[in-house]
Amino acid sequence: GVYVFGQGIWIVAFGTVMGSVCCFLVYLLHFTKKDRLCRLVKPERKKGDPSMLEIFKPGSAEAVMYLFFAIQLIVQNFVLSEDAGTSGLGNSTVVENLTLVFTIVIAGCTDAIYPMTSAYYGEQNQSGMLIVKRILTKFGFIMLLVPIVILCVWPGLAMIPYKIDDPVMVSSLPFAIRFISLNQLLVFVDTLMIDYLSATEQEGKANLAFVIQLVVQIPMTLLLNKWFGMNSPWYASFIAQVIVLIYLCFFCGDLPKGIRRFYRKNLLILKGGKLNLDFMSEFSKAAEDVLNDKQFDILKHKMIEPIFNVLDDNTTTPYCTFTILERNDDKLGVILRYEGKKDLLDDLPEIKSDNDDENKKEEVPTDICIKSEFLGMRRIMILLGKR
Repeated sequence: GVYVFGQGIWIVAFGTVMGSVCCFLVYLLHFTKKDRLCRLVKPERKKGDPSMLEIFKPGSAEAVMYLFFAIQLIVQNFVLSEDAGTSGLGNSTVVENLTLVFTIVIAGCTDAIYPMTSAYYGEQNQSGMLIVKRILTKFGFIMLLVPIVILCVWPGLAMIPYKIDDPVMVSSLPFAIRFISLNQLLVFVDTLMIDYLSATEQEGKANLAFVIQLVVQIPMTLLLNKWFGMNSPWYASFIAQVIVLIYLCFFCGDLPKGIRRFYRKNLLILKGGKLNLDFMSEFSKAAEDVLNDKQFDILKHKMIEPIFNVLDDNTTTPYCTFTILERNDDKLGVILRYEGKKDLLDDLPEIKSDNDDENKKEEVPTDICIKSEFLGMRRIMILLGKR
């Protein structure tokens, strides 16, 4: 449309809309087939099922983020067009496209915290939740630092696709690109903490963080425009991210904990290795020192001995982890996670919801070894009494 038929921006908008429509039709075709596990069905809410509000709440923070992002963009374009006309709008276009690229990278670094932290939160494993936060922070910084360093040294790389020759843009964009690139480190940390709040059922605090960002950024953009002109939106964004970070660090619990270093928290034993007889013997000895006689006897007969029976000296499975932790309800949990195409112990009951049983107070029974899946790995778990 643009290069062959010489059409302008309208053909770009038309192509974007039609692409989304075609994508929607393909998905609709998939979801209407009856042989699909994930398909459109008539909603039938049973007693005990979560309400629609409870279903939508975890994703509300991300929805608010994109809504406020659109509002901020409108205000930013207004300020820049008033201050520098076409050059200002050109600056906004370049910077927003750069921000979009960083947003994709940051989403890749932080979105994993939803399922991972939620899963650990469900089994009341504080140590596991902190491990997720620390690992994602480390890899997120690694993924961001490379493009940030490149753009800080050679900001002109972000200008090449636009073939910019406007002298105002050529002189002002390098600073904006460097500043916005460095600001993404703050955006990443804030987004990580906000996603963590959403994953641990604190959606109200997560939504408030984005409200604070909007309330600060828009007035600061309008105010700073008097002194900094075309750079006012970038300064306002930085100030807003700093204030959001202060809110997250000092008014939302101990969110920074776990980001820099490893904390055991409620973790008593964590061992990893090849799932063989030697590993099981080593874990058995370690567990005996942590559990009382009754608890160890239950663990031995319901988990350790059955696993011994299916293992062989000459065969090993992929790497596994054995964990003993003290949950929020003061009960001890013993968890084996391992990779495998089939369950190690076939005759174990699978974890299932207890919504239909009003007399049952906990989803996971005590002193019964159960199997389930956990973040793509197979899991065998047993809850013991209090320590």
